[in-house]
Amino acid sequence: MNRHQVFESKEVGLSAVPTGRKVKIVIDGESICLINNNDTFQAVSNSCPHLGESLVKGTLNYLGEIVCPWHSYRFNLQTGEESSRRCRDLRVYKIIEEEGTIYIEL
Repeated sequence: MNRHQVFESKEVGLSAVPTGRKVKIVIDGESICLINNNDTFQAVSNSCPHLGESLVKGTLNYLGEIVCPWHSYRFNLQTGEESSRRCRDLRVYKIIEEEGTIYIEL
């Protein structure tokens, strides 16, 4: 596993990605959807496993899921599991906060 710095501090991250927002980041050629879910960063693959649409274009729902904008497939941000098991799971990336710095593990 490789650890990559995303933000030099949580404050910088919260300023760059406000609560409820998503951004696309690319690390080592991997497109990642970075989410600020109630001031907690979470990260999943940016590509929906169903037909590949960018999940940054999707929405977050009250269940803590990201919803694909094309066909409304819903993915749990903790596990990557699609709510109805209609397609394979999303890849979930581990976010680490260490000494105030935010990292993502690939």
